[in-house]
Amino acid sequence: MKFEELMFENQDMSKLEIFRSIGTSSPGEYALNHFAEKHNLSYHQVNRVISEIDKDIIENTETWEPFMIGNGKILIRQIPIKLDKYRYILWKKTVIYKFILQAFLEEKMSVEEFCERNKVARSTLYRKLSPLITYLKSQGIKINYNPIDFVGDENMVRIIFSHIFWIGNRGLETPKFADIDRANSLLARHPTMGRSEENYAGKKNLLMSLYVAIARLKRGNFAENNQGLTKIFRDNPLYESKVLINWDIIPEGRKSGEIESFFFYVFMLYSYTDVRDRSIGRILETFAKREKDHPVSKLVQRYLQHFESEVMALSTDQLKLVTANLLSIAFSYYVFGFSIPDLENLTSPIDVHNEINRMYLEKNKDFFESVLKSPEYEELSGTKNELIRKFSALSTPYFTELNSKQKLKVGIALINLPTLINNLKTLLNRLNFVEYEMLDTNKLENYDVVLHSSSKISEEFPSLKATYLWEIDYGEHEYYWLFTELHRHYISKITGH
Repeated sequence: MKFEELMFENQDMSKLEIFRSIGTSSPGEYALNHFAEKHNLSYHQVNRVISEIDKDIIENTETWEPFMIGNGKILIRQIPIKLDKYRYILWKKTVIYKFILQAFLEEKMSVEEFCERNKVARSTLYRKLSPLITYLKSQGIKINYNPIDFVGDENMVRIIFSHIFWIGNRGLETPKFADIDRANSLLARHPTMGRSEENYAGKKNLLMSLYVAIARLKRGNFAENNQGLTKIFRDNPLYESKVLINWDIIPEGRKSGEIESFFFYVFMLYSYTDVRDRSIGRILETFAKREKDHPVSKLVQRYLQHFESEVMALSTDQLKLVTANLLSIAFSYYVFGFSIPDLENLTSPIDVHNEINRMYLEKNKDFFESVLKSPEYEELSGTKNELIRKFSALSTPYFTELNSKQKLKVGIALINLPTLINNLKTLLNRLNFVEYEMLDTNKLENYDVVLHSSSKISEEFPSLKATYLWEIDYGEHEYYWLFTELHRHYISKITGH
C-alpha cells in the first residue's frame, strides 16, 4: 500500500495529485477545465482544490502570487515549494501524523489524552487510522492505545516507520523526537558505515533510521534476538560486537538483540548503488565465504547463474554490486519469513506495463517457481512474488544495457533545411539507443523508423516499418513526443513485441 493512501484522505490526495500535475506542466496560462478533465473532476471541484493549494503555499511562503487569475484560468509560474515539501506540509497537518509522532516521543500519552489535546473524536481518529491499522496488521504490528504505541516485532516497527518518516519528511526537517547528538556520535564513532559518508541522501536516510531506533529505545522498546540475525552476526569479526558499548539507554541484557538490529539496519537493509561502498565487502565476505551454504547464498548464486545463461555475463564491478543487493534482499526476507516493506513498495511499485519489465518478470517467475520448490528454501517460499519483483527490478537495467547494443535504425527524409536537420541531429545524438543517417531508398528494409517532411513517403514506400512526420516548424517543444515515439519503437524492437 502506498504512503499517500495510508496517510491522506481523499481531499489531500486530490491536492497532491493536482499539485503534481501543475508542477510538471510548462509555465503559462491554463483553463481550469484542462485539469478538471485530466483528473476526472468537475470544474467546481478543481477550482476549490487549486484555491486550497494557493492557501497552503501562502501559509508557507511570504511572496506567493496565487495560481488563480480569474476567468476560469490559472497561471503557472515558478513554484517556490516542491512536491516533497508540499507533501510534508500536508502530512504534518493530519491527525495520522500527530498520532504516529506520539509513539516516538518520550512523553507517553493515552488515546483519550491525545483526542482531547488534538480536538478529535475517538470515532473520527479510528476512521482516519483505518488504512494504517490494516496495513500494520498485515506486517504483524498492532496499535496500542493506552499508552499510544506500536506493538510487535520491534525490528519491523523500526523498518516500517523509518521508511514512513523518510518518505514523508525527506530530511526537510529534523523530527521532533530526534536525538541528534546520539545519532551523530554513533556515526562519528563508526565511520565505516558505508553510505553514511559517501552518499548525501544515504546519510540523511540513515540518520532518520537512527532517530527512529533511538526514539524507540528511549521509550523502552527493545529488539529481541533473532535466530537468523544471530547466525550471521554473532562471532563474526567483520562486525564489531562493541558497537553500542556505553549506551546507557540499553539495559545490559538487551544489548545483543540491539547489536544485531543495528548491523541489520546499517549493512543489510538498504540497497547498494556505488561499488566503492565499503559495506559491500562485508556482505560478500559473509555470504560468499563464511556462509556459503546458507540458503540465501545458494539462492543468489543460482539466480546469478540463471541470469548469466539467460541474459549476460556481468563485469567484476557489476557482479559485486548486483550480488550485494540480491543478498541484502533475500536475507531480509529470510530473517522475517515474509517480504518486508521497502521504499519502493511504499511509493511506486515496478511498472509491469513496461514491456521490458513484463518480459523479464516472466523469465524470473519461471525460475523462482522452479527453485523455491526445494525444501532448502522453505523459509523463502512465502516471499516468491516479492523476490520476483525485487530481483527483476535489480536485473532489468543490465538486460536493457545488453540490448542497447541493438540500435534503433532511423532514416531522415526531411526537406533540405540545414537548421531543421541540424537541430534534429542534435537531439538524436543525445539518444544512445538511436543510430541515424539520411534516408537511402536502396536499403529501406534497414530502417526501423523514418522521419519525414511529407506523408507521401508512406504511399511511395508502403513497406516502411514505421514513419513519423516532423513538421518544418517543430522544435524543442516537440522533442519530448519524438523521444517518446522513438523509445516506444526501440522497446518494441528489443523485446520483439
